[in-house]
Amino acid sequence: MKGGYAMSDVITTWKIKKLRKEGVEELEDHVAVESPVNIYINNRHFVTIFASPQLLKELAIGHLIFEGVINSVEEISEISIRNTNVLITLKSSDIDLEEFKLFRMITTECTSISNYIETLKTMSDLKIDSKLSVEASKIFEMMNKMNKMSEIYRKTGGTHVAALFDKDAELLYLAEDVGRHSAIDKVIGLALMNNCDLRNSILTSSGRITASMVFKAARTGIPIIASLSAPINSGLIAAEKIGITLICFVRGHRMNIYTYPQRILLS
Repeated sequence: MKGGYAMSDVITTWKIKKLRKEGVEELEDHVAVESPVNIYINNRHFVTIFASPQLLKELAIGHLIFEGVINSVEEISEISIRNTNVLITLKSSDIDLEEFKLFRMITTECTSISNYIETLKTMSDLKIDSKLSVEASKIFEMMNKMNKMSEIYRKTGGTHVAALFDKDAELLYLAEDVGRHSAIDKVIGLALMNNCDLRNSILTSSGRITASMVFKAARTGIPIIASLSAPINSGLIAAEKIGITLICFVRGHRMNIYTYPQRILLS
């Protein structure tokens, strides 16, 4: 049992024929599990997310923070899990859930990426003005630690991972999920449930970085994002406008610093 769930909840097996140079071998392969996770707020269905069925409270909290439904965990009076249903009761019952479904509605009203980012920025009014600085060698160390501790990925190859570190590369929290967005929701939710101040932390990810992922970090004040993978242009525009340092292709002893490079100490 790890983090309140069994590995059998998130990993299954599948009989395969594995082709090698030496011939064909029949064996069982490990496969990541994906399940529909239903989030209910004040007895009303809010959203269904297809995700790995673990850290569901953390997933829900991270997602609600990102959507703007809540600003802190203190606004929740009760949260419980029934199978893959997350039942949340907010202290305030006077809430219109439809107005918070930002990212499922906004794209139809925008004509370009720039317009998309500007609209989101206007609605969320985010700006990161952090003096945090981190040695480049610590970013490499963070990625190495994240990779080594991605237990589900190492068994299945089918999940993304997100982690939070302090500037000395000490691991704070880590979460895995079949979706790169949900992995970030989970790790941020995990941190917030433990009253962690994220304003001096670094978010690492295995996935491509889009605008929505940048906004997830920005809503909790995270000033630096580093990823193993590539950025999408919307992610670069969002990071530039909001004030987040975005680093991608962190592999071996290489990295690309796209925005606000002054936070990364190269010597």
